[in-house]
Amino acid sequence: AASFAFSPLLWSQSVIAEVYSLNALFTGSVMLLALRWFTSPETGFWPLFTSALLIGVGLGNHLTLVFVALPVACIMVLHRRELTSGTIIKFLGVFFLGLSVYIYLPLRASENPPINWGDAATLEGFLWTVSATPYRELAFGLPLADLPGRLVEWADVLVKQFNALGLFIGILGVWRLRVSGLPLLVFSALLFLPSIVFSIMYRSSGATVYLIPAFMVLALWIGVGFYWLMNLARDSVPPRLKLLVPLPSALFFVVLLVVPGLNLLLNYGGISLRGDNESLVYAQAIFQAVEPNAVILADTDQELFSLWYYSLVEEGDRGPTVVSTRLTQFDWYIRGQHKRYTEVIPAEITGAYDNRLIQIVEFNLEMRPVYITTGADFLLTHFEGSGEGDLYRLLSRKSRQ
Repeated sequence: AASFAFSPLLWSQSVIAEVYSLNALFTGSVMLLALRWFTSPETGFWPLFTSALLIGVGLGNHLTLVFVALPVACIMVLHRRELTSGTIIKFLGVFFLGLSVYIYLPLRASENPPINWGDAATLEGFLWTVSATPYRELAFGLPLADLPGRLVEWADVLVKQFNALGLFIGILGVWRLRVSGLPLLVFSALLFLPSIVFSIMYRSSGATVYLIPAFMVLALWIGVGFYWLMNLARDSVPPRLKLLVPLPSALFFVVLLVVPGLNLLLNYGGISLRGDNESLVYAQAIFQAVEPNAVILADTDQELFSLWYYSLVEEGDRGPTVVSTRLTQFDWYIRGQHKRYTEVIPAEITGAYDNRLIQIVEFNLEMRPVYITTGADFLLTHFEGSGEGDLYRLLSRKSRQ
């Protein structure tokens, strides 16, 4: 548990506003409940039903939780004699009860919030959102030519999570399960392997986050391997030597210091966000530099999310209007922004991505100041601009030749 908690990848995701540590919580809970039912079926079906509920709720957080369906299905197949049609119907019913968290999407989207991803108030928008349509082409989209480099990169990430000693103990754990706990090995591998393959083949530089469920399984294998080493040490040390050196206890502290302890020491400085106010300073500087009625076109996530938060939370949606350049490619974003900011976003915007941005700029340029962040500086090919650092003010449309 300590090895998993201080693995740099999980740790880094646990101190920011992201979905992956919560997904790890759902994954671990479902796996634990499924194992509880597998090892103690006489306790009743409540662990199985609870795992179904958590799968449904957890899919409202991230769709990759679907990978736990494989080990859960494996457990159900192994215990198929205990399962009746009524039990399976109840299992599915509880699952859909958990999945009902998706009802929140159209209810909230119907109020046209400032950030209305996909406009799930419509059936088309709801299906677009829950099926992760904009990310489909990334899943298993890695070109085969990039596969060798990705494998080398992912191997390096793996070593950094648990270091060489942790990986060695994890391999011992796999070997021990193959010898004396094959069902548990199959159960855990059914989560480990899909997570590894999906992460490797996902066409994004940030796809390492999809390795977290696999690292959870590897931490379990480390625990199994360490437990076997402890028993081996206890049984192999002569009784006289045990009086002088409590070898199992000494081994425990050595492994605790070397695996999670070393990660804690090596990574704390790089992962800790204590005193990190870079986003706040950036957003404050931008808002102090522009007029209250200005329009700010922000491009990258680092720029946009900081400005969105500062505008909507710190300023209460007063002052400059922050518009995402990248989201203007979607009609649902244009419609929603027009409803909220009629005077800033025109109703009729058509054409390709660049043309849409040009229309928004031209619509506002004569009425209010228009600024772009450095990530949106590609608009300077269409407009005259002034400024430096984090912000440019657009002045006029360049002459068309």
